[in-house]
Amino acid sequence: MRRLLSLLLLLTPAMAQLSDAEVLGRCQEVFTQLRPVGFYLEPLGSSRPQGWLIRVLLGTREPGAVQPLSRLTLDNRLALVPVGLEDLAQLIERPALTALRLINQGRRRMEQIGRRLQLANWMVPEAQAYRCFLLVDGRVMGFLRLSRSLEPLPEPRWLADFRRSPYRWPSEEAQGNP
Repeated sequence: MRRLLSLLLLLTPAMAQLSDAEVLGRCQEVFTQLRPVGFYLEPLGSSRPQGWLIRVLLGTREPGAVQPLSRLTLDNRLALVPVGLEDLAQLIERPALTALRLINQGRRRMEQIGRRLQLANWMVPEAQAYRCFLLVDGRVMGFLRLSRSLEPLPEPRWLADFRRSPYRWPSEEAQGNP
């Protein structure tokens, strides 16, 4: 009897794990609510930037706050850059001259990208979360994370990067945080 009880105690956490279908279903719910909530130019390089990339924050607009849940990267041609290949992207060299034009074109480009953006049919369990992947034409372009209770996990670092950037849209934080 003791062994049976010990075995049940060991198996309880494994049985409490959510199925892949449940996690992917919740990822799909969050994915359908994602909207572009901000754009910013991020410098690449240490003390002197070698160039800049456009970062697009995707999130949900809840009353009083914006939560950046995912991030996409665009290069100087406004082409999407796959996750992990940012070092190979064509960088923007003079952001002060082209920032406004690129951000305006980027807003229009996001409408086109939004139609091609898909949620992958797989996810990866992490220690404290689940990671779901965003695809465009079969390439991983971004991800979103869900907690073990299937709540979306925002990335505060991305919001801090947005606020630090001299080139961003919306530029006024009063327009809804960012």
